[in-house]
Amino acid sequence: MKPTSRPRGMRSENSQVKLDQVWQRTGQECPQGTIPLKRTTTSNFRKKYRYAVASVVDSTYYGAKAVINVWNPTIDPNGESISQLWVASRSGAGLNSIEAGWMVNPSKYQDTQTRLFQYWTSDGYQSTGCYDHDCPGFVQTRSDFTFGIPLKPVSTYNEQQYDVEIIIHLDKTSKNWWVTLQGIDIGYWPASLFTNLSDSASMVKWGREIKNELINGHHTGTQMGSGHFPSEGYAKASYFRHVSTVDQSSSFADASLSKMVTNASCYDLLFGPPNATYGSYFYYGGRGFSDKCP
Repeated sequence: MKPTSRPRGMRSENSQVKLDQVWQRTGQECPQGTIPLKRTTTSNFRKKYRYAVASVVDSTYYGAKAVINVWNPTIDPNGESISQLWVASRSGAGLNSIEAGWMVNPSKYQDTQTRLFQYWTSDGYQSTGCYDHDCPGFVQTRSDFTFGIPLKPVSTYNEQQYDVEIIIHLDKTSKNWWVTLQGIDIGYWPASLFTNLSDSASMVKWGREIKNELINGHHTGTQMGSGHFPSEGYAKASYFRHVSTVDQSSSFADASLSKMVTNASCYDLLFGPPNATYGSYFYYGGRGFSDKCP
């Protein structure tokens, strides 16, 4: 239950975020051939969202990578804040999408902790796909991990920063899409789930989205990332670093990114000049409702 191939040069970035499980601390473990599942409630996925996203489109991609800064943003009642990467193909009802990252979503997880998640759809979020293990689809191959776990520690404003490395890549032999966290293969989305992701992706996106239901007639106060704008920079604004795609030769390639922001007065995104330490990177975030974001 391992991929037959991996992107070249794949190695885990240094990170102090731990993918540990509370239940393991009591000495419990899953019987051989089984995996742990977190019990959660289902929720309606697509409502009214606001974005601050970097993307590459209209080419052929075989995966994507990002090292994502981890925070615990403040959420409005019924709100949610998501930071993730998307590997997708087509659009509209034909959209096939694979997504992984972290979120704060009280309606799903019944708390305001920052949690690791995965999601997929093969028909533009209409009737297929789900979070984590809420429906059949994603095949987990690790018995010592499950999606939905809290990510700890989280970053603190102007103090210590924490991040998590996520890689999604196509196994060209099986045509399954694998996810790797901190250098560990977690599982895969079978090729049979998809119609337009069978051989490659045509679009990759990295960034953040916020649910905005205009409660009380104004924009949500849900924070994006750290809740601070990207102009504040490192340790204050949230970041994505080592943003890259997987090319035909199964090598990582720095992405030439385009910016997509719904309202820069609410949430924004700022690219940094690529360098050896961070690769392609950007800062993003915002506080939501304010006098400039009514």
